[in-house]
Amino acid sequence: MIKPITYEEIIKKLRNVVMTNTKLPGNKVLNALSVRGTDLSDVISSTKTYSFSLGDVFILFELLKDQNGDNYITPKDDDNMIAIASYTYHLMIYGNGSDLCSQVLRTTFKQPKVAMDLREEGIYVRTVNSGETINEFINNTLLLRNDLEVKIEVAYVLENAIKSQYFKYENLNEDDSILIIHEV
Repeated sequence: MIKPITYEEIIKKLRNVVMTNTKLPGNKVLNALSVRGTDLSDVISSTKTYSFSLGDVFILFELLKDQNGDNYITPKDDDNMIAIASYTYHLMIYGNGSDLCSQVLRTTFKQPKVAMDLREEGIYVRTVNSGETINEFINNTLLLRNDLEVKIEVAYVLENAIKSQYFKYENLNEDDSILIIHEV
């Protein structure tokens, strides 16, 4: 069974793997859901910023719910339930060095040691796909972009779900050993 983890913990742990293996600082590995367009700049000080240049390598990432994944819920021994969910960790790597950086990260996520370390933290790496290479305009600068997708599975604990108004339960046999869960 996969160790339960929260959405925020998933982001922190995957971002840490990226920063450790690319040796990029935190201000160059950014959550794409919080930074877009003209806000995408490198902070020099609290008052002065500049746009990323061609020589800079920086990464935007998204943790997206995998609509084609196997998501299911199973009861625990108490009033809680375990939800297994599939996600895609989409990395958009920018800059002239993005191809090499993409290869490093692809190899990193495929390494058995990294996969086992993540599994111990509650993240199961299913597949690693090298995406496409494109050019993208950001802040009036044409940047090389290499994408990478890491398909993962994680488990969540749904506290007090047995008593929840959002689920309906049916027992298939008399001793309650088989339980069917429906969303209401």
